[in-house]
Amino acid sequence: MFKPKIILLLTALASTTLLTAPARKYDDPGAPPFKVLKKGENPPLDANDNFVIGPEYVVAPERTAVQGVASGKVQQFEFDSKETKLFNPGIARKVFGKVDPNNPKTLIVETHTIDYRRRVGVYVPAGYKEGTEAPFMVVHDGPGHANSLKTVLDNLIAQKRIPPVVLISISNGGGDAQGTSAARNTTT
Repeated sequence: MFKPKIILLLTALASTTLLTAPARKYDDPGAPPFKVLKKGENPPLDANDNFVIGPEYVVAPERTAVQGVASGKVQQFEFDSKETKLFNPGIARKVFGKVDPNNPKTLIVETHTIDYRRRVGVYVPAGYKEGTEAPFMVVHDGPGHANSLKTVLDNLIAQKRIPPVVLISISNGGGDAQGTSAARNTTT
C-alpha cells in the first residue's frame, strides 16, 4: 500500500533534481561580451554595457552616513481604503482568470470590490519647508525603502547630485495579482 506513494515521491524528487540546471557562468560560451571590473571599480555612470562586479565589491560610498550631512526624516503610516474617497473601494479577484474561449489571446478576469490597508513610508529631506512643492519618487515595493534609502538620499542631496526629493514608498498590493498575499495588505 505504501510502495506506490514511495515510488511516486522518489520519482518526483529525482525529476526535480534532474530538471534543476546550474546557472550559466558569466564567461560560458555564448555569453554576451563583458568587461570584468577590478576590485573596488564601478562601471561609469554613463555606461550602457555588461560588467562583472565581484564577487568582492566595494559598497557604494553613498550608502555610508557622513558626519555633518543633514539628515532627512522618515515617517511610516498605514491608510485604510475605507477612510478615503480616492482609493476606495479597491478591487481583488479570487482566481487568476480564464482564457476567453472565443479569443485565446484574451484573459477574462472577474473582480470584486474590497477594502484594504496599505503601509507607506515617506522620506522627507532635511530643510524641506512644509507646504512647498518638491520633486518626489514613488517606490512600489514596501515602506522599508524609505529607511534603507535615507542615507543614500541624504548624501546625494548634500552633494547636489539630485535635488531635495521626497521618497514615497508604498507596500505591494494584496490579492490583486497572481501570487500576492491578500492576508498581508487587505481586509474583507
